[in-house]
Amino acid sequence: MLPSTFPSLASPRGSLSHLLPPALLGASDCADRRRSAESFWFRVERGIMEVELTGEQMALRFFELRLLRCTLPLVQLSDSAVINGVPDQKNAAASGQLHTLDVLISNMVSLIESGKYVEALASSDVSLSVFELDANSFYGNDVESADHFYAGLVEHVDLFFKSKSSIDDALYRAFLVMTIAVAALLAFVQCNVTGPIEALPPCPLPLRVLQSLEWENWARNQIMSAGSDLLGKFTNLQYLVFAKMLLTRTKDFLFGETVESPFGIRTISWWLARINLIQQKIMDEHSSSLFDSLQVLFKETLDLFGTKEKVRSYWGAKYIHEEEASTMTAMLYLEAGIMEQTYSRLDKCRLHFRSAELESGLELAVTGVLGMRTMHQEEAKAQLVLVTNSNSALIDSQGLSQDSSDQLVQSNGHDTLQVHQSKMLEVSDVLMTPKLVACGNSKVKGGQNGSKSLKPIQQAVVLAQCLLIEKSTRNDEMQRWDMAPYIEAIDLQEYSPFIIRCFCDILRIRWESTRSRTKERALLMMEELQPVKKFD
Repeated sequence: MLPSTFPSLASPRGSLSHLLPPALLGASDCADRRRSAESFWFRVERGIMEVELTGEQMALRFFELRLLRCTLPLVQLSDSAVINGVPDQKNAAASGQLHTLDVLISNMVSLIESGKYVEALASSDVSLSVFELDANSFYGNDVESADHFYAGLVEHVDLFFKSKSSIDDALYRAFLVMTIAVAALLAFVQCNVTGPIEALPPCPLPLRVLQSLEWENWARNQIMSAGSDLLGKFTNLQYLVFAKMLLTRTKDFLFGETVESPFGIRTISWWLARINLIQQKIMDEHSSSLFDSLQVLFKETLDLFGTKEKVRSYWGAKYIHEEEASTMTAMLYLEAGIMEQTYSRLDKCRLHFRSAELESGLELAVTGVLGMRTMHQEEAKAQLVLVTNSNSALIDSQGLSQDSSDQLVQSNGHDTLQVHQSKMLEVSDVLMTPKLVACGNSKVKGGQNGSKSLKPIQQAVVLAQCLLIEKSTRNDEMQRWDMAPYIEAIDLQEYSPFIIRCFCDILRIRWESTRSRTKERALLMMEELQPVKKFD
């Protein structure tokens, strides 16, 4: 990938010359120099050799990691791991090693970590340093004003990039713009998917617009330009368009002629892939242009972060724990699988989901076990159950086994399973999970369907199988029973993150709403989900 982005490797690379091997600098022939350069960058990309990074570049990579952690299940690190993984910014500031944008980026990332996306976007420092916004300017409520405003933003971003004084300065400028885009993306996801539902400003940036209706229509047209109408009603579409606009320009800048990829911000391909996937998800039909873009972006990201070894190599062992690296890789394969599932490419989807299983330390199998499905059932009948063989008997960074960690989480007040199920059983005598009888199958212990202590990433892997079943089988009653073991395995968990619990409840509502004995329970669950708004 990399050599093709270099315009002319026969010319000197300026400030990069001290990083190139002597054999390359001493090449007398242009063709020899080009071949040597291509070999050098290929080995860097594949991790065969490492390039020593400056302190500023390492600080940026830590900021990259913090941004990604905002979208990953929490992996608690020990105090020593955190101390070793955080650059000593106070000492760096005292010695003058911090970049001038370091404090601004740090504040932006901290706000994003706290879920204060609007506050991050409303920062006056960001508006002035990047976009040069005039707080006293007024804009009309028409499509032309919106188009003129956002075109001007792109021009200001380009000028902001061109004002770089060095490679490190270029990286900091690019990362600041990427951070703004991530804040806009997460704000859009919050108001349309995850909640809590909050009234966001019509425009992502602090701007004085008389009305915003036509600006939102402009954003809708920008999204629909990919070739399809929207699937339904979505709000704050300007945030998604704004995020994609910034990330696209930043990626062009990073992977163009100005900043070489080995020193660049590699997670930008992942973030841009997420934006394109969300855009496809909110569209009524498939877009060929988005499909082509997603194929390229996910391939780039999988090449860079497709194994936990590559993840730890990029950030270093002292920045990222092994379990967190596995979680990150599993999440990447899940997202790639969902992308393939969206376009009905089921073979590749199945391969990605299988890779996610392996990376998360999980092995899934469905088997038959005798059990009862209703409260008053006397004779046991065959039930499909999910067997989860987890080879991730890892000791976490707190020194606790996974079982101990789950008990710790449970003691913190997250064990709402029994209350949830007892409330639902009041309206139906059908059990939420079948009660299994004792059997000789050692993999099914204590009359339970699967393990009760799956990690959040493993629970996501389990539920992803429902997406594959839904796409690969006929939409009938048998399809819903094929999905049942995976849904029930999540309902059994002592703790599940909010989003995973909501997704599981939605799948159960779809299933139980088709059965006469559970329709009332499905309606009750749907009413409880109503404040969450539309999820999928």
